[in-house]
Amino acid sequence: MRFGEGNGPVPLSRLNGLLFIPEESAGDSDDDEDSLSQALRHRATIPWRSCGRYLSAAGVLLLPLLVLSQLLKHSLMLAIDYWLAHWTSHVISSKIEAAGRNCTPGTEAQVQVSPNGAFHREGSTCSVIGWGLDGRPVDPPPVVRILLSLERQGGSLRSRACSFSHASYLRVFSVLCCLGISLCLVTCVAVECTGLRVAKELHHALLNKIILAPMRLFETTPLGNILNRFSADTNTVDQHIPATLECLSRSTLLCVSALGVISFVTPVFLITLVPLTIVCYFIQKYFRVASRDLQQLDDSTQLPLLSHFSETVEGLTTIRAFRYEARFRQRLLEYTDANNISSLFLTAANRWLEVRMEYIGACVVLVAAVASITNSLYNHLSTGLVGLGLTYALMVSNYLNWMVRNLADMEVQLGSVKRISSLLQTEPENYEGLLSSTQVPDSWPHQGEIQIQNLSVRYDSTLKPVLKQVNAHISPGQKVGICGRTGSGKSSFSLAFFRMVDTFEGRIIIDGIDIAKLPLQTLRSRFSIILQDPILFSGTIRFNLDPERKATDSMLWEALEIAQLKTVVKALPGGLDATVTEGGENFSQGQRQLFCLARAFVRKSSILIMDEATASIDMATESILQKVVMTAFADRTVVTIAHRVHTILNADVVIVMKRGIILEYDKPDVLLNREESVFASFVKADK
Repeated sequence: MRFGEGNGPVPLSRLNGLLFIPEESAGDSDDDEDSLSQALRHRATIPWRSCGRYLSAAGVLLLPLLVLSQLLKHSLMLAIDYWLAHWTSHVISSKIEAAGRNCTPGTEAQVQVSPNGAFHREGSTCSVIGWGLDGRPVDPPPVVRILLSLERQGGSLRSRACSFSHASYLRVFSVLCCLGISLCLVTCVAVECTGLRVAKELHHALLNKIILAPMRLFETTPLGNILNRFSADTNTVDQHIPATLECLSRSTLLCVSALGVISFVTPVFLITLVPLTIVCYFIQKYFRVASRDLQQLDDSTQLPLLSHFSETVEGLTTIRAFRYEARFRQRLLEYTDANNISSLFLTAANRWLEVRMEYIGACVVLVAAVASITNSLYNHLSTGLVGLGLTYALMVSNYLNWMVRNLADMEVQLGSVKRISSLLQTEPENYEGLLSSTQVPDSWPHQGEIQIQNLSVRYDSTLKPVLKQVNAHISPGQKVGICGRTGSGKSSFSLAFFRMVDTFEGRIIIDGIDIAKLPLQTLRSRFSIILQDPILFSGTIRFNLDPERKATDSMLWEALEIAQLKTVVKALPGGLDATVTEGGENFSQGQRQLFCLARAFVRKSSILIMDEATASIDMATESILQKVVMTAFADRTVVTIAHRVHTILNADVVIVMKRGIILEYDKPDVLLNREESVFASFVKADK
């Protein structure tokens, strides 16, 4: 298992191999040290290219909307906090001023007259009302009237000084909250739409690349890796990355906002911000590498545990029959211990980060508190701003912790984007041709004449050629057999007709047209091929015989009768509309091969290629197939890649290949009568 592949992470032994150099190889060369340092440097680098690939797939509309909504939302959150601080400062200032003037904001001043003419004051407004002992209003004494007149003369100023209204602050606060709720909704919609669009774009691009990919990709890439790109990696892109991206952007903007507010309240904090930033950088760099490896290690130990558990449940009867309960229980405990250990390491790494972020947060709180209090004492800083700065300082450690953890999670999840992007770089087959589909006659190839001129092909530009300077001529309606040992190039010979290999020299001319000039779809739709492993699709028999629905029922029954399958199909419920399961599992291997032969007959192709079609069927079915080829395809050109040499003894021409070249080319009888003939030796060995 290799590091960075989709099947899982590397084991600890491989990780140790990346981190430590054995003593005996330390002095071999400086190249090993350079490659090791380069690998470590690459592991410590954030995959910016994968991040750019993900964001570019969002499009020119959703990406600016996502960024703008995030910035506006956090700016509005900051504005709400600032407005609350401003509101609090004014409330405290008004209370202090009211206490200095001996009045309480927001109540009515009353003067109660005692029997001896004395009065005392309640409230802070400018009106004075006198009350007698019997509870009736009385005129105030002259002194009170004088004070009342003085109070009325300066009443407007005094009323404004002692009274305080929350209405204006409440209105602004309500508007900001409504805008904040709306922006939160817009941000959530933007994040989900962005994630959905990116997942669709990457999935569609990946699907198109796989469909149009050359056959070489499927020969060099394990099928499990390709399936993982469409399953696990696509699920990560669709489900996990949008949520992690939103959490990362939120924690980052909150952290930046907190540091910005603290710096605004106490500019001296900027002096300590630089060393704290440097310390945070090295902590996150150290944590990300370990967290990514531990996360992948946790995933790799979880998969065997789940697989073993499901296999145990499915085979529980067999396990009990052989009395292997103790063995499977012990293995389950081993898998559980391995997964628990990796999970414990990952949890310990998170706690390691949390402790260090808490220390940094404590330093931030200490510096912010001392600077804020000092600034408020000497520079008359408002109490609301001091409280706002301290509140943000208390949250810095939490913001830093989640920012680094989300960054590590994002780095792991971007590995899925990187693996998908690696497949997206696959060069597709050239489906275009020098000739358009309209320039190719509908009846081509109508004769089936094949001319092969100096043909040299290879599977990849970096590999050696598998066919070298091959020349041959196949007349219309001729039956040609090709044989040779394993690796001689006989299957590559058949693939060259469909342009599934790289033809870098020579050409194949069929009925006067060079196949290299044809559109790939047109070329492959005009030939028929029967492979060693017969292919049937889930659906109906009618669909498997005629996917394009161009043939009539009589033509389909005729093809089935020629393939000696008519009685079999008639016995099925539905006849031509009978169900075919996935892969044709409800038919035998020989019947599936005969269905493929009937399908080739329905297509009416003038050229039929049989690539070891009889290698995996019984002798009776092989006899039927050979008889059908000689009768129903008597007027068509048939190229047979032979696994059993006796199947091409009745061919018109036999081609014997060795290491990509034609070793013998003649009629079977001539080759059998020739001394030291390779074909004759094959026939003797096949008996």
